[in-house]
Amino acid sequence: MDIGTRGGKSFESGYCNLNPRHRGAHEYIGEAYLIKDDLKSAQKHLAALREICSLPCEELTDLEREIASYIKKSADRSR
Repeated sequence: MDIGTRGGKSFESGYCNLNPRHRGAHEYIGEAYLIKDDLKSAQKHLAALREICSLPCEELTDLEREIASYIKKSADRSR
């Protein structure tokens, strides 16, 4: 699933091709995937942040928190 396009280019490919280690881009794109209900893709960006951040970084902890909240809300909806 693509999170969006502009001028025929995917936002994801644009950000991550320019700088695949850009922490803010991975956080932003991961959050965008959660909005699109694509947990698997968001988790891929979380994994990338875990590799990039040798120590916990703000972008990593923010995306971890957003994914945990998404999972909790999904579980609450399925009850």
